[in-house]
Amino acid sequence: MARPIAVIIVVGVMAAFSTINDPAARLVVWTGDVDWLGIVKVVCAIVGGFVGLILVHESLHVAGHPGFGFTPETIVGIWPRRFVAYAYYGARFRAAGF
Repeated sequence: MARPIAVIIVVGVMAAFSTINDPAARLVVWTGDVDWLGIVKVVCAIVGGFVGLILVHESLHVAGHPGFGFTPETIVGIWPRRFVAYAYYGARFRAAGF
């Protein structure tokens, strides 16, 4: 499921970037119009969007845990050394739950 979503995102980003400096799309960026504050805003928006995407992704994993993740056995964390976010359920799943 992740690959089709990734393909859709990549194609969408490529389509968005292809409209830059395209007069037909009426999105023309002149070098005199670019300032550092604008660049910082764009970078912050991209990083914030990525963090938000990770939070939503892990929340969807947790929603599949018993009690929708509101149990002491559910652990959500970040592994900084490997740059990984994770959702873990420390107890056994019941067979009837599947």
